[in-house]
Amino acid sequence: MKIILVLLALSFSLIACKKEETSVLCKPRFYFYDDKEYFLPEQKGEVWIKFNKPNITLDEVTEIISRYPNFTLNIPPTKINFNEVALILNIPFSCQTFDKQLALLNTDSDILSATPIFGSFMSKTSPFVVLRDEIIVKPDDSMSIEDFENIVKAFNLEIVKLSITKSYLLRVPNIKTGYEALEKANQINQIKNIMYAEPNLLSGPNR
Repeated sequence: MKIILVLLALSFSLIACKKEETSVLCKPRFYFYDDKEYFLPEQKGEVWIKFNKPNITLDEVTEIISRYPNFTLNIPPTKINFNEVALILNIPFSCQTFDKQLALLNTDSDILSATPIFGSFMSKTSPFVVLRDEIIVKPDDSMSIEDFENIVKAFNLEIVKLSITKSYLLRVPNIKTGYEALEKANQINQIKNIMYAEPNLLSGPNR
């Protein structure tokens, strides 16, 4: 009887572990805005791709993405610029599987960055949020340019431009996991004399 109970306990334990490994409930992701945490929508297995080559053609995009059979291109019929496109995972979704596939895309030399879409870009009614490879940072007036440039260097970022509001658009080079912009923005937001740091999100009610 004891042996049977032990075997049953082991069976339930293995089932629980299996469920944990394939959980679709991903780690909650958030960013700071006005010193408040804003949580991003749940992930659905969609990816935002930026290509290295400017003015890339649809045929070239199709060839690159064909290397990754676990993803399907999601291009609206009216789209004429293919420098940035959306993909959708076409195998059963789990957080672990998605993150591995995302990291794999980021090893491709033709892809500048592969980053997650939160919510669903495919939906015509639900909101979506695209995490790109950019951060918006505004230091306060007391921070010197030299100190700010040291922060940029320490976080391995590139300055893209300075706006008239004195906020900087920064790019995260060498994306590996796809989540770097979110993570770095949250870290920079905690630095003294930084007014705000947030990922440069692309969002909308539908596509």
